[in-house]
Amino acid sequence: MLGVPLALTAIPPAHAQSAAAASGPAAPIGDLYAALKTIQAPGGGSAESRASALAPTIDKVFDLEAILHKVVGLKYDGFTTEQKQALLAAFRNYTIAAYVDSFKPGANVQFAVDPAVRAAPGGTGQLVTTHIGGTDNPTGTEIDYPMEQASGGWRVTDVLLQGHISQAAAQRAEFRSSLSAGGVEGLTAALQAKAKKFLGE
Repeated sequence: MLGVPLALTAIPPAHAQSAAAASGPAAPIGDLYAALKTIQAPGGGSAESRASALAPTIDKVFDLEAILHKVVGLKYDGFTTEQKQALLAAFRNYTIAAYVDSFKPGANVQFAVDPAVRAAPGGTGQLVTTHIGGTDNPTGTEIDYPMEQASGGWRVTDVLLQGHISQAAAQRAEFRSSLSAGGVEGLTAALQAKAKKFLGE
């Protein structure tokens, strides 16, 4: 999934305050982290209700189609419009459900966004650096977000764990077996099943 930490560590409060002042490419990440804080609040409701609350932020912050295209690769261009729409809907549900599963009520994960952005690898877009964690370590786990500007504003096109591990690349390897075994319909069904599992359905 996109942006969920492999390890949870502590964030200095001063860093968290800087997220509120973020603008430009950093602003959407501040919105994402604010939404994740909301769904992990004690008494946040059922998994389904938290998914519904998170969905608008995911749609606003992530360019899910660009990420999906990157994950699937050249085969994506050969899918029909209907296949792309079904796969994108399943990928969206999978992404939302994975966040809901990772940020459960009472988790108390802390977030920090660095307002100082820099050029993204490859020479296009901007890179937003963040740290995410809990109470174990004062440095936190670094998660970087490559951002591209579109008509709707700045949007995430990948997630880099520990500054360099691409989630899109990891998902490419993860999805390859489903795509090879069952084609686009098989991958769509696999993502739907994973989303339901994350939500406890």
